[in-house]
Amino acid sequence: NELELILLKVSDFINSRKYDKKNTGIIQFREKVLIELNKKKKENPPPICFVGLGASGSGKTSSLIYFDKGETDDEKNWMVLAQAWFLSKYDDKAIIALREAAKLTDDGELDMRLARSLSNIGDFTGCINSASTGITKGSLKRLDESYITKGMCEFEAAKYEDSKDSFAKAKIDADRRNDIALQECADTENLTLDALMVKMETQKAFLEMGKEIEEKVIRCQLPSSVKTVENWSKFLEKEVERVTLLQTQIAAIEAQLASGESQALTF
Repeated sequence: NELELILLKVSDFINSRKYDKKNTGIIQFREKVLIELNKKKKENPPPICFVGLGASGSGKTSSLIYFDKGETDDEKNWMVLAQAWFLSKYDDKAIIALREAAKLTDDGELDMRLARSLSNIGDFTGCINSASTGITKGSLKRLDESYITKGMCEFEAAKYEDSKDSFAKAKIDADRRNDIALQECADTENLTLDALMVKMETQKAFLEMGKEIEEKVIRCQLPSSVKTVENWSKFLEKEVERVTLLQTQIAAIEAQLASGESQALTF
């Protein structure tokens, strides 16, 4: 499969690539868009981005979307451009567009997407800043995962205390979601929450011992963030211990060197 990215300016439309006959509908739509845009064409018009996405080979299908910054400078257009750059493996350019989209929104969802994208390219300071902005804006679908992203970036930036605080806040929301999921599971199984927990623990023990479970096996859909927070918190604790030990060893060596230099000078 291949992805095509066509970036054009108004003056370059005449040189744009034509799609094959299987996609004549796409061409017709594009020409219709051009006619409408030319009607309101101004002097020195802003760039317009046409993005064609399709799979190569027989039965090829394509879709066409366009980005007109001059007419509708909103987060949806910036997201179209960001996605096009991401699909084309131009992460740096995609992040620029995603940053512009995030500026235009009141909620923090796009800021969190930006934070994860920055984390993927190793910009952990940028990730922390964007995650902090997203959390401050609020209206997040998953506060637990947002704090996990922030905590992971803080860990990578060696801000261990901040990371510990972020994972602690992530745990609060993760545990809340876990409690809700368990109660919903209990309601589905027509059990009390206590009865559900006992049954799940019993069945887990049977499976670990290799015993057959004759009754219905209870499977509850629980948020993975609970385990993620637990694992990262353990990893963070070990890393802090390792760094603390290393710093203590370095300090001892420096003290020994300083003592040796002092004795040499005295001698």
